[in-house]
Amino acid sequence: MPSVILVVDDEEDLRETIAEFLTEQGYSVLTACDGLAAKKVLITQKIDLVLTDIRMPNMNGVDLLKFSRALPDAPKVIVASGFSDYSRDDIERLGASAYLTKPFDLDKLLTTVKGLALELKA
Repeated sequence: MPSVILVVDDEEDLRETIAEFLTEQGYSVLTACDGLAAKKVLITQKIDLVLTDIRMPNMNGVDLLKFSRALPDAPKVIVASGFSDYSRDDIERLGASAYLTKPFDLDKLLTTVKGLALELKA
């Protein structure tokens, strides 16, 4: 199980719902309202897994994905979006560990997170 998950979304209700759900599942969760706020967290904290939206103000999820992949101890990254100029293949080529289409249900999110947690342990 990843020790720390960073949830990044500019929609506060969605961000908090996901964070609360993952916390209830036993994960440690931090949140950020956009890519710039997430970047600050990634610089100062050890993050195992990032869940990010694509369309956000200040710094979008694609730029956040590129930034996080360049870190020395790069976290796994799940990209989620309902509307995007990027296809699933584009996102995976950029280094995303997984892609979720919004809206997604919390069971699908949990299955994806658990799958990536198994990869982290391997």
